Amino acid sequence: MKVLVNNRKVPFWFPIFAALVIPGSGYVLLGRPMRALQMLFFMGFFGFVTYRLSGMDISLIGRFAGAFAIWALSVVEVHRLAKLKSV
Repeated sequence: MKVLVNNRKVPFWFPIFAALVIPGSGYVLLGRPMRALQMLFFMGFFGFVTYRLSGMDISLIGRFAGAFAIWALSVVEVHRLAKLKSV
């Protein structure tokens, strides 16, 4: 399957891979830059909240669990959007 990105056909997995490597970039490739900014804002907000609410004995990944959760949800949504664009 191919996805149309900036009037060019790219493989279906490319926006998903980009979203895994750089948060928000999958949305930009799919033509939704405002959604990317929204997700980055919520990643920062929930990362800050979970960092402040967790104790010092929690690992770094656990302290930023809110940001990682939003990042994972954004990758799933980019997958869904890429699938819709490829049909």
